[in-house]
Amino acid sequence: MNIFFSPSLNCRLTINQYAKSYDQWYERPFGSSAFGLEVACLKRFIGPFSLSLEVGVGSGRFSQALGVSYGLDPSMKLLKLARQRREGGFFCVSAKKIN
Repeated sequence: MNIFFSPSLNCRLTINQYAKSYDQWYERPFGSSAFGLEVACLKRFIGPFSLSLEVGVGSGRFSQALGVSYGLDPSMKLLKLARQRREGGFFCVSAKKIN
């Protein structure tokens, strides 16, 4: 079975153009505190799991904090950041085509 996801070219170009800036926002004071609050909130609502997929994984910050195993995203630049963040323990897939 093939699943195709094709965001518009303009959307993909914008996401890829700002990938690093988006990720670095979470390292700034407001972004860092927002991240901590969001992770704490999510942990309240999700139970323990052994296998998980984050759709729209982005740079992998949340998947790393929550222990998510797999990530899916249309941005190859963000997926590269996610792979670097979760070296050896994370599998990322481009959302363009999944076989």
